[in-house]
Amino acid sequence: MRIHGHRAARIDPLDLIHREEVTAFNPNRYGLGLSKEGMKELFDVNGIIWTRGVSQGKEEELWTLEDIVKRLRGVYVGNIGYDFMHSPSKTERLWFSHLLESQSLPSPDDHPLSIIDDQKRRRVNELLAQSEVLDNFLQAKFPNLKRYGLEGGESMLPALDASFGAAAARGVRHAILAMPHCGMLNLLTDLLRYPPSSLFHKIKGGSELPEDLGVGADMLSDLDSMLVCSRL
Repeated sequence: MRIHGHRAARIDPLDLIHREEVTAFNPNRYGLGLSKEGMKELFDVNGIIWTRGVSQGKEEELWTLEDIVKRLRGVYVGNIGYDFMHSPSKTERLWFSHLLESQSLPSPDDHPLSIIDDQKRRRVNELLAQSEVLDNFLQAKFPNLKRYGLEGGESMLPALDASFGAAAARGVRHAILAMPHCGMLNLLTDLLRYPPSSLFHKIKGGSELPEDLGVGADMLSDLDSMLVCSRL
């Protein structure tokens, strides 16, 4: 499953893409689990699955074949496809497999939305809707503007929102974010609370700086913002 798991991973949340049936996942192919009793057969998982830290010893740890398969499917055939076994570096391959398998990851049978409460869903919907509205408005109002929209990448906003919130909850006080131009205006207005009126003023040729300063303004694609909050 380390080698072929990404081929059957659920990387399409709408399940519109056909998920490949990988015969290599079937224990019967290797003469294992040919019966219900066979699936309950015990194996020492040392050398099969990483279940503990590298420095925590290699005491015998017996798992049933059924649990081994379930664990590996939960790691490699879930909502993320991990494709790393082609690396020529054995050290890299071991590092990836240990990182993935030694952590408690959800089973692919657990629907991802089941762990998102209604408040978080509304927050995600709010960010996606705001981004879509901004892109559509700028396209209609300023059709000749090179605006570096976020179409197709809207998931960036909920991802950053969750990252900022988790960081703030763990005591992170300062974060500096550098990013490409695409989606920057969406991030500024939707997540960093840059005033849309100031953005439109800038688009129309105005300056984000007071005129009495006598300094040149920045490019639209280089606008920045600072937000201070305890939790986004």
